[in-house]
Amino acid sequence: MEQKLPKYALRLCRKNGIGKGYYSIADELKKLPDRSKKEMVVVKDNLSGIVDVVIPAGAMGGGVVAMPNGEKRPYRLTPDEVMTTGERVAAHAEVRNYNIPGFSKQRIQDALLQEGYRYVRFYNNDGILGYRPDDSYFEGKDVSLNKLDGKSLDTLCDLDVSEHVRKAISVLFDRIQMLRDDNNRWILYLKPQNEPSFSVYPDKADINQFFSTIKQGQNEEGERLRMELAQKYHALATNRPELKIDLFSGGKNNDADLSKIQRVVIYKTKDERILCAPVIDGIPKVEPREITPNNGNGCGWRRIWRNTKPILLPKYSMIC
Repeated sequence: MEQKLPKYALRLCRKNGIGKGYYSIADELKKLPDRSKKEMVVVKDNLSGIVDVVIPAGAMGGGVVAMPNGEKRPYRLTPDEVMTTGERVAAHAEVRNYNIPGFSKQRIQDALLQEGYRYVRFYNNDGILGYRPDDSYFEGKDVSLNKLDGKSLDTLCDLDVSEHVRKAISVLFDRIQMLRDDNNRWILYLKPQNEPSFSVYPDKADINQFFSTIKQGQNEEGERLRMELAQKYHALATNRPELKIDLFSGGKNNDADLSKIQRVVIYKTKDERILCAPVIDGIPKVEPREITPNNGNGCGWRRIWRNTKPILLPKYSMIC
């Protein structure tokens, strides 16, 4: 009966960032290769057939042919590049490769090729040949801790980096808001980082689940669900651009210059009224407008008309 190997989630330091352009996984993996225990990290890409092997030292290929007089003749792949076997024997030369005990690169490579992989790359855990791909690189790859046993490469345990990969490949957002449109329908407003903002109408089931979680006071679960919905509808709208809604358009014939809106001040008066006061470039003063249940209950957008130019402003800030 085949023994099931343990699988350990890779614990990342809190000080490390997580996401695209971060190296949290690699920073933790480099701590695992151990010369005394003869352990190494193996990262397999089953799709391309390429394997990365991280060892404590000795990733550089080749070695040197050491002469009795102290001269060293480096070679890249095989000592025959600098001296034939007969010449080495006659000269009493010694072949010294860059392998360290327990980490024969040739045996490691042969074992992986025997498994069906087509190319093996070696890295040190640190230094100029150190292994340092960013977190998104590990998507779809199998990561494990291994040890060479004769001519076979034994897997000691699998390393689960999936949670950190998921965060790395996720889209980051500047803003995620659930709003009401002019028809009082819930709509999800998204502003991905380095992308234009847009809105999309979520499924009724997603809306119900979201607000049910919020009402129950499950803040952590609500935040997780908010991000999950953002990822879901960003991917959906990317594949189906016709689902994107522009809350700011004001219609096909709208010629409002939204860049003139500098900020919007929302405040409560002594008599408990909520007012919205926009600051617009080129307009000395815009009279505050009251936000009431008739024009919105805390989410959505309203049109403020001035000089026959429609300008869209948020009628309240995010409620959730």
